[in-house]
Amino acid sequence: GGVSFGRTRTNDCAYASDLSFAFASATGSTSIQAPRTSTAFCDIRPPLQPNVKVLLVYPLPWYGIQTAATIQSLPGPQIAATYSVTSALVSGLGRNLSAGNATVDLIAPGTMYGDRLNQLDFRLSKIFRFSGSRRIQGNVDLYNLFNADPVLALNNTYGTAWQRPLQILQGRLLKFSVQLDL
Repeated sequence: GGVSFGRTRTNDCAYASDLSFAFASATGSTSIQAPRTSTAFCDIRPPLQPNVKVLLVYPLPWYGIQTAATIQSLPGPQIAATYSVTSALVSGLGRNLSAGNATVDLIAPGTMYGDRLNQLDFRLSKIFRFSGSRRIQGNVDLYNLFNADPVLALNNTYGTAWQRPLQILQGRLLKFSVQLDL
């Protein structure tokens, strides 16, 4: 088993005031990227979130049966709220937005996360040995033993569908398999 802690910190505050960073010449072309117009949310420091994974294998004393369990606990999806501001919405400014619309973060990135994914998978195996190195292994796997249903992806566009799940963990699954070694 193991635990890993990590995060990716992003700081692009320098782009807000210095347009020299807006030119890209790494590919040999000069393309202009839109500079940040404010320093809001330019220094993103998400919390350290552990990834925990454990694998247990235990041979039972009866008839060569072996059990295995996999446990994992992973961080939930990041919760964001982006809102698209159109020129019509800000008509009181007296002019249109230069790009026609602007996307605004309503929640600071890296500050809110959904529920953790906690999953337990279980396996029973029986090995039948034959002459030489030949054998057959029968397996019964039960994925998502407790039938957990955490959200894996959310709709982050603010509106009527905000935080609507886009993907959830697959429900409990029973699988039978056979492995032949000749």
